[in-house]
Amino acid sequence: MESHGVYTARYAGENATQIQSLDKVLNKLKDIYKMSDRSATFVCVLTAILEDGEKIVARGECKGFIAKEYKVLGGLTYGPIFIPEGSDKPMSEMREEDYEKSHNHREKATKILLEEFRKRNL
Repeated sequence: MESHGVYTARYAGENATQIQSLDKVLNKLKDIYKMSDRSATFVCVLTAILEDGEKIVARGECKGFIAKEYKVLGGLTYGPIFIPEGSDKPMSEMREEDYEKSHNHREKATKILLEEFRKRNL
């Protein structure tokens, strides 16, 4: 399965429910049993174009694996099936503080971008 950028939200169709989206992913992976073969990554890429045309690109990632089933719905669309590296449960089943620590691809990208701004005194 491959999904890119803003299309992830519509992977199962324009008005798909969370359950439809999860079911589509799980169906694609139904014959893949080893967790090591079910790797996945949340990615956030932020780009700033400065007045002089220079581009600053910052990328943050949250690596993990796709669970074989979901239990607790809610939160991010794919949270009920995404198990972050270092965890044994999907994001939707994590305590809030553990979730915040593990689901940080946007935060990582933002920090990188802000650091690049600081380096340029912006």
